[in-house]
Amino acid sequence: MSFARDICEPILRDIAGGLGSMFGLNLSDVLRAPAEYSPATTAMMQQISTSAVMPVASAILVVLFMIELTRVGVRTDGDGELFARVAFFTLVKFLILRMLFESTGLIMRGIYSLFTGIAKATNVTLTNKTSVADGALDPFLDGIDQLGMLEQAVLIILLILAWIVNKVAVMLALAIVVMRFIKLWVFSAWAPVPIAFLAEQESRQIGIGFLRNYGATVTQAFVLVIAFAIYQTMTQGWANQAFSKLDGNTMTAALSASSSFIFMGILMGMIILGSGRIANELFGN
Repeated sequence: MSFARDICEPILRDIAGGLGSMFGLNLSDVLRAPAEYSPATTAMMQQISTSAVMPVASAILVVLFMIELTRVGVRTDGDGELFARVAFFTLVKFLILRMLFESTGLIMRGIYSLFTGIAKATNVTLTNKTSVADGALDPFLDGIDQLGMLEQAVLIILLILAWIVNKVAVMLALAIVVMRFIKLWVFSAWAPVPIAFLAEQESRQIGIGFLRNYGATVTQAFVLVIAFAIYQTMTQGWANQAFSKLDGNTMTAALSASSSFIFMGILMGMIILGSGRIANELFGN
C-alpha cells in the first residue's frame, strides 16, 4: 500500500459512483412532494393563501363579474329580456368559475402529480444503480504503486480537481432542488389570484401563463432526473473502461479518467443551472 493509493482509492470510488448527497440532502428529493419535503412550510403557505391571498382573489373575481355584467348591459342596448337571459348565463359561468376557483389547491396538486409522475417514471427507467465493477479498480491501484513520486503527485492533483468539480455539481444540484421547492411553495400560495383572472377573456392569459410557469417548475424535476441519470451512467461507464483496460499504462488511464470526470462535472453544472430554462422551453415559454 502507498500514500498515493490511500488518497486516490476513496476519491475514485466516490467520483465513479455518480452523484450522491451532501449536508443531509439527497438528489432524489426532487421527486418528493412539497408537503413531504417540509410539512411545516407547506402548512404555512396554505395559511397565507387562505388568509391573505384568497380574499384578494375573491375580490378580483367579483370585480370581473361586475365588469362582465356591465358589458352585457351595453351589448343588449336596453333590451330587458335579452339582458336577463345573457346575464343569467353569465352568472352560471361565474358560478362554475367560482367552484373552479375554490378548487385551486386541488388543481395545483393535480398538475404537480401529473408531471411529477412523468419524472418518477423516467427515474425508474433511467437510473443506473450500479457502481464501479468489483475489482475494476485493482489493476489501476496496483499501477499507482509503481509510478514515480512526480507522477503520483500529478495524479493526485488531477483526481482531487475532478472530485472538487464533482462536488460543486452536486452542491449546485442540491441548491436547485431547494430553490425549486421554494418556487413551488410561492406558486401554491399565490395561485388563487391568477386562477381568478381566468374568469375574463381579456385577463385569461395571466392565469394561463401562471399555470404554464407552474407546470414548467414542476417539470424541472424531469430535466434534473435525466441530467442525473446521464451523468451517473456516463461516469460509471468511463470509470469501468479506464480502470479495467489499462494495457499497462496507468498514467494515461488516470489522465483520461480525470479529464472525463472534470468535463462531465462542468457539463453537469451547466445543465443543472439551465434546467429551469429547459423546462420552460418544453412548455413553449
